[in-house]
Amino acid sequence: MISLIIYCRTPGLKVVGVPSAPALHLQLENSTGSRENDLKLLRTIVEYCLDRQIALTLARYLDKEERFLPPPSIRVVVTVEQTQHINTSVTHHKALNI
Repeated sequence: MISLIIYCRTPGLKVVGVPSAPALHLQLENSTGSRENDLKLLRTIVEYCLDRQIALTLARYLDKEERFLPPPSIRVVVTVEQTQHINTSVTHHKALNI
């Protein structure tokens, strides 16, 4: 099992989620006091990232149906692409029983 430690170095944001989950959430450390304003601020961050070809999205919630509505957040999904070099290296190490 691979463990990842993710630090959020962006002032004002915090990482929320469990290490084994495929998605993490970025939330505001301090709310503006208004859910609408929090969403606007997070949307601005998402648009800034999209302009730089970084795909992020606002998390979607059923506002009127959620019993405990989570704070607004940016949903981040991290994927890893394996290259032929990595696959060959892993196969080689398995063959050598390393």
